[in-house]
Amino acid sequence: MTDRLDVRVNLVHKVDDGELRAEMARQRKSQAALAVDLGITQQSLSRKFSGGAPFTGPELAKIAELLGVDVSQFMRDDAA
Repeated sequence: MTDRLDVRVNLVHKVDDGELRAEMARQRKSQAALAVDLGITQQSLSRKFSGGAPFTGPELAKIAELLGVDVSQFMRDDAA
């Protein structure tokens, strides 16, 4: 059974990487440390931040969990 968080994360199309970077800075979490926690290389994470590769739903869910915030914090609303 899929819970609502999984559904919401899988619908994320646009990531506000500026907000993600800001939250990392507030918590003094480096890209290198976050990459280790995600089980990916720092280079891979850097490509995701630069737009060269997309964040996956599970990655965003894990990042939100690691930072102790709601995943919706990283969703960009281009309609506003």
